[in-house]
This record gives sequence, C-alpha cells and structure tokens, in this order.
Amino acid sequence: PGRLPSAESLHKIATSSDLEFHSWPLTLEKSQYPDFRLAESFTDAEGSEIRIVSWPHGQVLRVYLGIDIGSTSTKLALINDKDELVLDVYRKTAGDPVGATQKLCRALRDLEAKKGARIEILGAGTTGSGRKIVGEVIGADAIINEISAHVAGATFTDPSVDTIFEIGGQDAKYMHVVDGHIRDANMNYVCAAGTGSFIEEQANKLGYKVADVGPAVLGVRPPRATDRCTVFMEQDVVRFIEAGATREEALAAVMVAVAKNYLNKVVGNRYRSRKRIMFQGATARNKALVAAFERLLDVEVVVSPYCHVMGAFGVARLVRQAMQEKGAGKTRFRGLDLDQRKINLRKEVCTLCQNDCTITFAEIEGIEDAPSWGYMCGREPNEQRVRKSPHDRALRLRQRLWREAGAGVQVPDNAPVVGLPQSLLTYTYYPLWHRFFNTLGFRVKLSGPTTDEIRELGLRMAGADFCFPAKLALGHVAKLATVEGVDFVFVPHMKNTPATRETTGTAVCPYVQGTAAASRTALLMNHMDTSRTLSPLVDMRMRERDIVKMLSEDLGRPLGRSSRDIRKAWRAGLRAQSDFEQRCYEEGRKILEEATAKKEKLILLVGRPYNLYDAGANLGLPQKIADLGRTVLPMDFIKPELWRLGIRYRNAFWSYGQKILAALEKAAESELIDAIYLTNFSCGPDSFLLSFAEEIMGKRPLLVLELDEHGADAGYMTRLEAYFDVLRRPRPDRGPRARAHEEPTDLRGYTLWIPPMHQFGTRLVAAAFRQHGYDAHALPDEDRESFELGRSLTRGSECLPCALTIGTLIKTLRKQPPGKKHAFFMPSSKGPCRFGQYTVLHRQILDREGFEDVAILAPASNNAYQGLDSMMRRTLFKASCARTSFSKPNAR
Repeated sequence: PGRLPSAESLHKIATSSDLEFHSWPLTLEKSQYPDFRLAESFTDAEGSEIRIVSWPHGQVLRVYLGIDIGSTSTKLALINDKDELVLDVYRKTAGDPVGATQKLCRALRDLEAKKGARIEILGAGTTGSGRKIVGEVIGADAIINEISAHVAGATFTDPSVDTIFEIGGQDAKYMHVVDGHIRDANMNYVCAAGTGSFIEEQANKLGYKVADVGPAVLGVRPPRATDRCTVFMEQDVVRFIEAGATREEALAAVMVAVAKNYLNKVVGNRYRSRKRIMFQGATARNKALVAAFERLLDVEVVVSPYCHVMGAFGVARLVRQAMQEKGAGKTRFRGLDLDQRKINLRKEVCTLCQNDCTITFAEIEGIEDAPSWGYMCGREPNEQRVRKSPHDRALRLRQRLWREAGAGVQVPDNAPVVGLPQSLLTYTYYPLWHRFFNTLGFRVKLSGPTTDEIRELGLRMAGADFCFPAKLALGHVAKLATVEGVDFVFVPHMKNTPATRETTGTAVCPYVQGTAAASRTALLMNHMDTSRTLSPLVDMRMRERDIVKMLSEDLGRPLGRSSRDIRKAWRAGLRAQSDFEQRCYEEGRKILEEATAKKEKLILLVGRPYNLYDAGANLGLPQKIADLGRTVLPMDFIKPELWRLGIRYRNAFWSYGQKILAALEKAAESELIDAIYLTNFSCGPDSFLLSFAEEIMGKRPLLVLELDEHGADAGYMTRLEAYFDVLRRPRPDRGPRARAHEEPTDLRGYTLWIPPMHQFGTRLVAAAFRQHGYDAHALPDEDRESFELGRSLTRGSECLPCALTIGTLIKTLRKQPPGKKHAFFMPSSKGPCRFGQYTVLHRQILDREGFEDVAILAPASNNAYQGLDSMMRRTLFKASCARTSFSKPNAR
C-alpha cells in the first residue's frame, strides 16, 4: 500500500493524459462582487426570497410595483417616487406564472401584517415572457418587453453602462446602450446551453445546489469543453469525470462553456465594451460565471446587488415615468388580495378569420369582465370583427395579387384537380403553375395555409431533421395525398430560377430541390399513395424547348397532354408570373413614392416568401409588426437590383439570397427604410447570408427573427418591441463599407497557405504549387485553440470546415512576422452547396480582423481560374489523384 500513488497523483496522471486545461483559474481580478444581503433578508414559508432595503415599522409604503415573470423565476420590485428600490421578492415560477404572482402578493400582504402598515400601489407593470397573461390578470398599467425593462434598470444603477449581458433560466439577452437608450439588442433562440437552467441541471447531477456552485468552483482551473449545445456539453462533463477530473473542475468547465456559448450565439460580432460590462439575471449571482466572463473578455464585469430582479426594477421605473408623464390618476391594479381570489383560465378559438387564434380568458373572482388575450389580428376583446391595420395593406395586397394573377382561364367545374402544396416555392410560383394547369384544362387546389394539423403531420412524417419549412412542406403534401377530390399532387423538382447576368448562379437550396424526393419517400414510409404525385425536373435557366421536353416527359402521359399543349401552357404560365411580379413592383414603387412624399418610415420585410407569407409558420408576425405602427413593405414589392451585389456577393448563388441582399443594400442606403429579416432555424443558406446581411447594413438597425417549430410568439414580440425602441432613437450612419476586393491573379511572392482538408492531400497540393514557383505551405492541423477561434469568428451555424479552416488560418497569420505577403488557397463553387460561400465569408472575416491584404486564391471557371495556367491546373489534378491513391488501403 505504501507504494501505491496517492489520490492526488492519480488525479494528476488521469487529467494530464486525457484532458486539456485552460491556463488560468476562475478568479476575479478586475471585478468587484457585491454583497447581496440587505437590511432584512429572509425566505418565507412558500420559498419566496424577500429582501427589504428600508421600511420603518408602521410606515405606509406608497410605491410602484414591477413584476418580471420568467420561465423559471418570477421577481417583484417596489420602488418609491425617486426610483429607489424599497424591497424585492424572488421565487420560482414552477410552470404557473399566475400562481407564482399570487404567492408574491401573499408575501407582500404578510409583510404588511409584520410591519403594521399597508402598501399602497401607485402603479403596476409587468415584463418577462409571462408579462401579458399576468399583466391582464393583475390589471397592469403597462406591459413592457424585458429588454427595455432591463435597460431601464441597468442605466439607473450605472448610467455609464453601454454593454449589458443578461442570462436567465431559459433566456439570454444582449443589450447595447448609447446615452441611456437602447441601440442594439439580441436574444437566444431554442438553444438552452447558454442559460441558467443548464447550469442548475449540471450542478444537481454533480451533487451541488446551484447556489453553492460559485464558491465551490472559484479558483479552479477549468478543462476545455465544447460550447456548441447542451448534448455535447453534457457529454464533456461525463468525459471529464471518467478521465479523473474533480466535480469542481467539471463544473468550472460548464461555467466557461456557458459563457462562450452566450458570447458566440447571443453577442456574436456585435459591439461590446472593452472595459466594463454589466452582467444581470439570477446567474450573475454565480461568482464563478462572473469570473468566466472576466477571464474570456479581460474586462471588468459589473454585478449589481439587484442583478436578479433588474427586470422587475426596470419595469417599475418605466411605469412610474409613464404615469407621471401622462398625469395618470388611479392605477388599474386590482389589489394585493389576488391570492385570495379564485382565478380560472379558459380557452376559446376565435373563428372570425383563418388564423383560428386560441384566446385565453381569465375568470377572476369578484371581477365581472374576464380579461383576455391572444388576438393575432390585434383586435380588442369587444370587437366582433377582424381588425385590419392600415400598415399591413401591402402584405394583404401582395397575397391578393398572388392568388389572382394565375386566374383568368375558364375551366369546367368537373375538370380533374391538381393539388399544389401551399409551401416553399408555391409562395413564389403559384401564378405560373395556376395558369399552367388551367391552360391544360385542369382545376388547381391549394392545400391551404399551414394549420396545427399540417404542422404536426409534417413533423411526424419527416424522416430527418430538415429545416422547419421543409417539414411543413411534407405536411402539405400528405394532406393533398389523402384529401378527396384531388386527382394529382404536383411537387416539382425545381433546380434553378431564371439566370441573371449579375450573378454566377440562381440555385434553389438543396432541401427545397429535394422536396419532391423527400415527399415521395415520406409518403411511402407512412404507407400512403404516391402514384398520383407529379414531380418533373424544372430548371428555369434552360432553353424553353428543353424545359418543355422535361415537363412533357413527366406530365404528358399522366395528364394526357401533348408537347404542344405543354409548350402553350408553359408560355401562358410565364406570362402570368411576369404580370404578377410587375404588379408587385409597381405597387411597391407607389408605396415608396408616397412614403417619400410624407417622409414616412417603412419596415422592409426580407426573407424567403414561405417565411414571409405563411401565417401558420410565422405566427402572424408580419401583421404584428404592422400593428406596432409602421407600414410593412414586403421584399417582393422591390424590384431586385442585382447590380448592387457587386464583386463581393456576385457568387451568392441562391436566388432568394440574392434578392434578400439586394433589397438590404437598398434599405441601408435609404433614410426611410428599416429592415427585419425573417429566417428559420437550421436554414443552410442563411447561416452565411445573415453574416453578409449584417455587413451590408453596417451600423443600421437590423432585426433577425428566426422561426422554429415551437409555436409561441412571446420571444418574438420581445425582440420586436425592443427593436421598435431602437428605431425611436436617431438612426446611426451606415458606417464605412468594406472595400471590394479584386483578388490578385499572380501570387508568386506570396506565402500561400493550404488548408488542412485531407491527411495527405494538403501536403501534395502544397508540393504541386511549389513545383510551379509558389511559396506554398500546408497549414497545421486544427486543434482546440483554432477550433474555438474559428467558432468565435463565425455565427456558429455554418458548416464546421468553414470555421475550422478560418480559425487555423487566423491563428497561423497572427504568429507570422510583419512585412510578408500571405494568401489563402480555398476553392469555390457555384452552388447549391454552402461550400461555395466559404471564400466570401472568409474574406469578410479577414477584413474584419485586420488582414485586408491577405489574398484568397479561389480558382473556378467563372474567374478564369484566377490566373492559374493550364499546366498548374494539370499538376493540381495529378496531386488530387495521388491523394486518392494514398487513401486506398491496398494502394501500391
């Protein structure tokens, strides 16, 4: 036994061999951590944490009330008429926001009894994800988004703050403040890896209460862990323990991973102070997480003793200001006795329009009228018809034109019916196919707007994790395949839209291209009929005769129509499509001219049409944007000026992407147009296009809303309301544009770096270049440092090789002596795979990081192979072939 190594030695052996640690421990060097104890602090019998700043016995409190209802915790703050905090209460929501609020009221009434004095509420406001439901129940004077509330609280606590981080139980927020007003903001989406709930879950698994994690982990050197998502982070924790790491080291790794996830996914490339950052939310009470941010950013992290109730404090301030400015008299607050009243929530479906909104009614004991909410059209409860906002007239007009443009051909009532799924490209090309099939003598039936039934059907039928719109498309196809009266279901395999002179390609994204095959497979897997499905290949870059030939091969026999019939119908469909597009452009021109004459500010809504116009997928957000008071101009109402893409984005080969970027170029130049970008979770093209969009807009405001399949609008409305707060401030200049690069065609004299894309191929390609006089070198293999660097420089949703290669390049360039010229070899393509966008994003990152003079060698047919002569290209081809032979296990 005396010869056995000690436990400390065993731990050292295990961790040194299997784990990689950060070079620093989690300590606070620049930041001052507050004392959270106030004059009185205690926890009541129901688990509410109560802190009193000042309340002399027997003194009546005349205060303003703020309640922040979050997904995991509910907070209350009372302030006086000087915006000074009097007391706060913090408790778990436990999935019952109304019940949690009732317990807050009970805690206040218990305090009244204890202090021998009453609390007089002068005004009340709510914020947080449950702000609407609780606001209606308590009779709030104001219901305010949590971003604005947090800014109001932070700027009172520290007027000089300009960067605010907030991490709650499920939500994480970033806020940039200028002169006390919000300039930019962002929130997390579905990923919970950067939130407090994940920390609590991991702490519990490792035997710690979440409140004890900070003291236990402080001073510990953390192992390096991934920050991609909860699944991988959990796997890392298990791996650390199995490798011999202590529980404290594993939790230290969680702290750093959560901070990195927040920085990469919520802050991204947005502005942040290089000196001081304010950190808010209940997670800011975790001293180790504060230390993780300090270590990663090398800045002072400011934490207020009120950090966990800052939203409630902020909304109380905003209510006090609003009521005093308006000279409001009596508050609408229903009273602190809400805990003694029975509150019953019931739901009804509004059938006044196709939205089929689920309306919630709160039946409160002693209150005659039941408050209600959930009206997607924005109507008041006592209104008995759908409210139509004047600001969404362009949206309504676009949809009317879309439905009517393909009509006009009389078809007998007993004609066969072709069903079109109302999804994906149908939102663009319905006029074409409507007229096409009518001309052939067929009636056309749409599957209709997305409903809950179609949504659930699509999610159930998806055999892989497609993007949300692709899943919805499967639901629409399945509905048509099973409905009576539909003779054929038309799901074309559409490859490209019409070619343009300004761009290298007009591809449709791979998921949309593959919808026909995916639909057929999904129907077969679910034992549904596929015999009536029509899926011709349509490539609109081709000559008319080739398109007609392919349509005839797939449609002629089942429809009983000749090639001549199909050619006539195709031409008629193209005319209808062109008429529709020209009408849209003309209506858009009128709206822009009218806005210019009135100096009216507009909201340009950009995104793929199936995100903009499918109310069942976008939760009616376009209409809700209009309800906020600005006319919404859909992207289809602006004629694409593709020349605006220039050299930098000429190879943005996705058709919709080109239109999005061109429209944003126009918005960035205009003083009247602000932009909102509707995208969807897991959109491959947008993983690159969003970075391009942000560069185009510069310092101009741009709100990105990422749709997903979860079906709740609270988070979106928070972002929208905060964005409109931004728009009320003076609009910043666009800022300097990145210079357009004409990459050099002769790179002799440069150090040419070859990315590590293959075990042998990288060195073979470098040798091929050296044979022709280039100073070419293979970049080193990726490691943890280059991976983390690449992830920090990108959005995180791009292809992994894109982040790995740029991370390795930047790491290498930073080590090179000054004065030398460098170039990066990165092939390209013309789509539809995202690989063709690597060079565009890499160029953007290099420019942003101060490497504007580093050239990119991206030889392709569309750029004459960037000066590489035929002999050089032959040698590269031979090197590629040699790489293949090396890869074969039995190669000789």
